[in-house]
Amino acid sequence: MIDWIAAYRRLYKFLDGYTGSQFIKTVQQVDPDLLDYNDYIEKRRNEVKSTTKKDYFKDILLSYPDDIKHHLFETFLKPIEDTSPDEVKDIRTIIGGGKVDIRKAIYAKAVASKEIDEKLITDTLNGLKAFPEAYKLYNRALKDFNSGNNERHILDDLRLSVECFLRAILGNEKTLENQAPFLGKYQKDKGISSEISNTFLRLIDIFSKYQNNYVKHHDKVKHSEIEFIFNLTNTFYRFLLSH
Repeated sequence: MIDWIAAYRRLYKFLDGYTGSQFIKTVQQVDPDLLDYNDYIEKRRNEVKSTTKKDYFKDILLSYPDDIKHHLFETFLKPIEDTSPDEVKDIRTIIGGGKVDIRKAIYAKAVASKEIDEKLITDTLNGLKAFPEAYKLYNRALKDFNSGNNERHILDDLRLSVECFLRAILGNEKTLENQAPFLGKYQKDKGISSEISNTFLRLIDIFSKYQNNYVKHHDKVKHSEIEFIFNLTNTFYRFLLSH
């Protein structure tokens, strides 16, 4: 199955330079029946839909059958393939039904900053070597993501990795869901601000709720959401391993 959302997220980096009118005129080359810009925006307003470019560009592109989506994506990719070959290659891999390497995928523009790069994964792996169980689970999740296998188990392993890590640094055998007060105290003792501390408590909450609502139902797991949770987990490890 093609993850069109993931492909669009990467493509939007290049679409952001288009005006709404330019974008719609380009799509009209493929679909002459698409409303002109002013009429389209007025229709969205009447339907109480977002008129933010990122939202309506996505709605337009993803509204078509797959064969037309392929054609439209290629229409927008061709002008940039000489200047951004790696990004174009990744997008074409995704719309071809494949998956890109995690080191590129989880740090896409929507969830990454310039501070997050390939080195982060290496640093996380190196830091976790002092915590063998957490390391083993994290490394297995990373390998499965890279190979496109066992998407449900990727999240299981990430969650268990964090649980093992917290048990080690907090000196208890609590489950992940019951670590919140202990982690809060640990971070307070380290002089970490309450705002930052609350961010990590939120990660624990996300793992718990996502596990219950989605991971137990394999068909509901979304590749793009795995990327996001992987990114959160790496940020979590990066911070705690350096404090």
